[in-house]
Amino acid sequence: MKESAEISVSSLPEKRNKAALWRNLAFIVGIGVFTFMVYKIGLHVIWDNIKQTRWWFFAIIGVWGLVYFVNTIAWYSIIRSGGDQKQKVPFFSVMKYTISGYALNYVTPFGLAGGEPYRIMELRRYMDTERATASVILYAMMHVCSHFFFWLTAVVLIAWFVPVSLGISLVLTGIVTACLFLIFLFFQGSMSGFVVNLFRILGKLPIVGKKFVQLSLDSRERLLLIAN
Repeated sequence: MKESAEISVSSLPEKRNKAALWRNLAFIVGIGVFTFMVYKIGLHVIWDNIKQTRWWFFAIIGVWGLVYFVNTIAWYSIIRSGGDQKQKVPFFSVMKYTISGYALNYVTPFGLAGGEPYRIMELRRYMDTERATASVILYAMMHVCSHFFFWLTAVVLIAWFVPVSLGISLVLTGIVTACLFLIFLFFQGSMSGFVVNLFRILGKLPIVGKKFVQLSLDSRERLLLIAN
């Protein structure tokens, strides 16, 4: 037991060094992508658009600042619900990871290809990998689920204020049915261990699937506790 404890303690600096290396690489890649985008668009084009926007530029920044603040509160609430490690992640660190994670998602080709792994990597400073992964997945799923409620609200407003034809009414009915069905699936999944089921699906992926299967088997009880 002593030897295993010594090995685990001695491996901590190595894990931190690897995490720092990946963060630095991600930062360099991010700077490179951002510089390339500015170069392709043209600095003068960006400046001209800011001048044409005028004071609305600050209004847009304010609106998006509020959006990211609310998203941070949502993710922070999920993190704080996770047992004895809930007090260890500072709120402003969560906000930083939220904004930078979305920034990575916006510059990657397939949307959710960069921000979520980055958030998991950053949260590993404060908690174990399973808990970090579960909190990020739950937050992402709840973020997607909130869009369904938003679409339902939009359908209600359209039906109330805009005269619609029979064809549009059928389309809106289909949208409402689809949204309600997807919301039902999300809540059913969360009640039956959404994270565990997701890990089982990810286990069918080529190459990395075996790692997800092993992680699910090793941490099933903990994942169920975190997810529910």
